[in-house]
Amino acid sequence: MPVKPGIRTTEFWVTAIVIAGSALDALAGSLPDRYAGVAAAVASGLYALSRGLAKRPAVPVVPVSEPPKA
Repeated sequence: MPVKPGIRTTEFWVTAIVIAGSALDALAGSLPDRYAGVAAAVASGLYALSRGLAKRPAVPVVPVSEPPKA
């Protein structure tokens, strides 16, 4: 299965919503700036991790064969 471009993934949109929401909360004064920055950093890091795992090639399963009989 081919890997979708980042902007077409659910992970991208969840990350964008978390970053935008934390920025808006910080601007409204209901979330301290420091926590908004931490939320954006964590969301970005988890997004990068999930994209890295999605792009990782699948490891083929090699069947275990019986040892040769003497």
